[in-house]
Amino acid sequence: MRSTAFFLLSCLALCTSGCKSFLAPEQPAITMRSAGPGSARTAAETAIWETPSQGQVPVLGAITTEVENGQWVVRATLIPRDAEPFYSVSRAGAWSLQLFLNTDQQPTGYADGYEFETGWWADEVEPFAVRGPIPACCDWGEVTGYASLQIIGNRVTVRVPLSALRDDGALSWRLETFSTAACPECSSGVTAEFSDLYAGTTSALIANSIPRVAQPGRQPRVP
Repeated sequence: MRSTAFFLLSCLALCTSGCKSFLAPEQPAITMRSAGPGSARTAAETAIWETPSQGQVPVLGAITTEVENGQWVVRATLIPRDAEPFYSVSRAGAWSLQLFLNTDQQPTGYADGYEFETGWWADEVEPFAVRGPIPACCDWGEVTGYASLQIIGNRVTVRVPLSALRDDGALSWRLETFSTAACPECSSGVTAEFSDLYAGTTSALIANSIPRVAQPGRQPRVP
């Protein structure tokens, strides 16, 4: 279980998109050193990472978000920095992600107004608990449902059931990626180091927000 100390993590300015969007990290991920003539250095050898373990976290490219079959779905292409990236919150050398969702466009809950979060607590084969609404301090809120993570080849997909959210129709989101790094002094033996930040907005129509209109020729059933 991640420490609530991560609750204080703040983000930079958000980038707004439509239902489907292409987004990139808000900060440059790689600065390349100039190799001398005849040098045969690999990308890993010439890259300067913001954190020592950032090289194990893939960049998320061609991100799209949409609502389908009662789920909010985010898809992305994995662009590896490491030759063989793998997803895990419990094994050093891996990477993980966490999603934050702003469902009411108000400055309540987590930093910058996010009411729900998911991911970061489980590995790929486990369900992701959706938690919220997030109170102002020191907790993640109740479990309202379960999301799923699927990685096939170089494609990653996260599905969040709309039934787990209380949304006003404009779903602002923030996706953060982390490296899972060794931490001998931590009880779990690992810690999470922030890597990249992605953000946007999806127009989400939720069943509870649709006004019920009586169908002609049919009467509502009474108890």
